[in-house]
Amino acid sequence: MLVERGRDHRTDLGRIAQTRWLPPSHITVVGGFRCTTLERTFFDLCGDPDDGMRLRHPVHERRMKQLYNDCVGRRGLTFTRAVAVHSTLARRGRSGTRLVRKLLQQFGPDHVPTRSDLETLFLELVRSRDLPDPMPQFVVSGPDGFVGTVDFAWPAHRLVVEVDSSWHDGPLDRLADTERDRRLAAAGYRVYRYRYGHIVLEPDRVIRELGAAMAPMAAVAAPRTGGLRSG
Repeated sequence: MLVERGRDHRTDLGRIAQTRWLPPSHITVVGGFRCTTLERTFFDLCGDPDDGMRLRHPVHERRMKQLYNDCVGRRGLTFTRAVAVHSTLARRGRSGTRLVRKLLQQFGPDHVPTRSDLETLFLELVRSRDLPDPMPQFVVSGPDGFVGTVDFAWPAHRLVVEVDSSWHDGPLDRLADTERDRRLAAAGYRVYRYRYGHIVLEPDRVIRELGAAMAPMAAVAAPRTGGLRSG
């Protein structure tokens, strides 16, 4: 809860943060209650780590990366609105300014958010290794027109990665995946599918497989469907 300083506030749930600067543009109404806007809340959370964690702790930074991605992908936050709040508050030397600036510079106005925590895990794995960044939510078209929007793609290598949750376990879902893989192969793409266990428990194997697929000889190989298979 964010409140103005100098007033008596008590709460039995959550925690209270106080501020001396809360302009009207940083306030919205949700369900009849006055709340801080999404972009202001993001800024304040960047400067207020959980559990006594220090401001520059890597875990706090990772949480704020995930929060920003989620806000942009699912909650309607825009880069422009986040920059506007940063521009307003940064001049006052507020806690969180450095982290917000760092994240905005890292993501930029063209950031394409991942759509799930599993996709975020995969992207973080790729970025932690010596592989080029993939293009998230890449639209693929083939001989018969639109094929679909895939989770990640390296177009120069004609390589697609889908990260599958348990929603893909049903027989109809598997049939749909098989048909889409066939159409992706017809469009000249190799398809690799990974599950949570692959990304978390077998990260080295995932990276080796993708690295081999991006090797010069693999880039000109005939299209095929690959990827680790769950036992």
